[in-house]
Amino acid sequence: TIRARTYSPLKRSMPSEHNHPGDRNGLSELRESPRTLRGVLAAATTVAVALAGLLLLSRLDYVFFHSAVELFATAVAWGLFLLVWSSRGFLGSDALTFLGISYFFVGLLGLVHTLAYKGTGLFPAETAGDVATQLWIAARYLEASSLLLFPWLLDRRARPDVVLAACTAATGLLLASILSWRVFPTCYLEGEGLTPFKIVSEYVICAILGAALLSLLHRHRKLDPSVCQLLSLAIGLAIVLRLFHSSFELNWPLRFHPAPAK
Repeated sequence: TIRARTYSPLKRSMPSEHNHPGDRNGLSELRESPRTLRGVLAAATTVAVALAGLLLLSRLDYVFFHSAVELFATAVAWGLFLLVWSSRGFLGSDALTFLGISYFFVGLLGLVHTLAYKGTGLFPAETAGDVATQLWIAARYLEASSLLLFPWLLDRRARPDVVLAACTAATGLLLASILSWRVFPTCYLEGEGLTPFKIVSEYVICAILGAALLSLLHRHRKLDPSVCQLLSLAIGLAIVLRLFHSSFELNWPLRFHPAPAK
């Protein structure tokens, strides 16, 4: 059985009378409490300020706000790829390498989606909304499919060069079907809104993510517990966010497809 293991700092020894003769009543823990509280308050303040700034930015310039958020998501996906790729020799699992490579291409599709978004000027205004939405759906399908395959690969071999070639081919076909061949199903119609394909796809993606989560939980013994917990949490949050995003987009479709500046 292949088990993926993560490296963590060494645990510090518990305070004792031998190490701290005068610390017999847990005084060291009390001294650490203010530091922990200050750290939590600092993190909460930073998050609150960041969210307030993003909210203000979305009101002032939604296209710029969208670009900033999507570029951050791309940076996270590529950061995951770099972390996994640089440590693939001692990860102990080809499944993690596969997931890291997949997220490079998910990030790539996300980047092209950001550049194609209506208002950036890369595509004509009458087609930009559909192209950007098609790229978004393509990225989500690739991400969900990769997460579904991940548990299946936990006890199987997957050569990185083969995974890289397969992901390159899949991403190339998706980009060609959207940007060149124009055979990818229409997702957004100017003046009408989202198409049935786009709406149904959101729920299909949620179903794939749900299947990926169930498969991961079924094979949890083949994965390091901390990795399994974090990945399960990430998939669960992805499902909730997809459902929330779909509901919000259906009720306020123009918010996601603003008219370009004249």
